[in-house]
Amino acid sequence: MLGGSGSWKRTLLRLVAGTERPDSGEIALGGQVLEAPARHVPPEKGQIGYVAGQGALSPHLSVARNLALGLRGAERCSRW
Repeated sequence: MLGGSGSWKRTLLRLVAGTERPDSGEIALGGQVLEAPARHVPPEKGQIGYVAGQGALSPHLSVARNLALGLRGAERCSRW
C-alpha cells in the first residue's frame, strides 16, 4: 500500500489483522466474516499477521527470520 501520512494505511492493516475493531461495517476474507458488529476474530485466532515496519524489525535478520520471530516451531525450520 502506498499513501501519504494520515491516509489510513496502518489503520487498514490493523483492522484486517484484527488488532483494531471497526466502528461499523464488516471485514470479510475469502467469504469468511472476520469483523462485524456481532463478530470478532482475535488476532491470535486469525490467519493474518501484521508486522509494523519501523522499530519492530531486527536489521541483522533476513525477512524470513524477522517474520519467524512470532511463529511457533519456526526455529526448527532449516530453510531460514
